[in-house]
Amino acid sequence: MGTDVNSLLNSPIGQPMAQIFFNSFGQNGTLALWSFVVLAQYMMGSSMVLASSRQTFFPVMAHFRSHLTSIA
Repeated sequence: MGTDVNSLLNSPIGQPMAQIFFNSFGQNGTLALWSFVVLAQYMMGSSMVLASSRQTFFPVMAHFRSHLTSIA
């Protein structure tokens, strides 16, 4: 990693964590490791969307079901 924080923050890559990986693993290792980081972030985002859609859908459907049963 090194001790020069300014070079990490002002690197041409633009991402300090990616620059640390690049300094430690080289280009191919960084691409492999960074792809796992991106995949993990995508999976976490998908999980959050799934949970929020369930929290939104079920109360709405319960509300509409109570109106539909009172009509019939």
